[in-house]
Amino acid sequence: MHICIIAPEQFPVPGDGSVEICIWAIARRLAERHKVTIVSRKVPGLPAAIILEQVRIIRLPASTPAHYLTSVLEYIQKESFDIIQVDNRPHLMSAVKKQLPHIPVFLFLHSLTFTPGTDKVA
Repeated sequence: MHICIIAPEQFPVPGDGSVEICIWAIARRLAERHKVTIVSRKVPGLPAAIILEQVRIIRLPASTPAHYLTSVLEYIQKESFDIIQVDNRPHLMSAVKKQLPHIPVFLFLHSLTFTPGTDKVA
């Protein structure tokens, strides 16, 4: 199975952010049995594409969240994935699912920061 994990646009993977640390740990574990591609943001000093510990990392332009969204949608359209996991960005997950309705797309929320209407405690 070819699994794609789409990281948020804020920090590169691997990285020091909690979401990025989690993505990296999950990807390495999944890569023991599956083909795994992480899509992350491009930053100076890191290669645009690399394979680390059997995980392919693709880093895309992300000057703004909208730019990253466009970069991600262009990239995934050219690839073939069996399943896509989007981390912590509900709007990105929605756009990915709209573009690729035939592929299972999952949202992995690490917090409620990016979900509307969750600012009140029940």
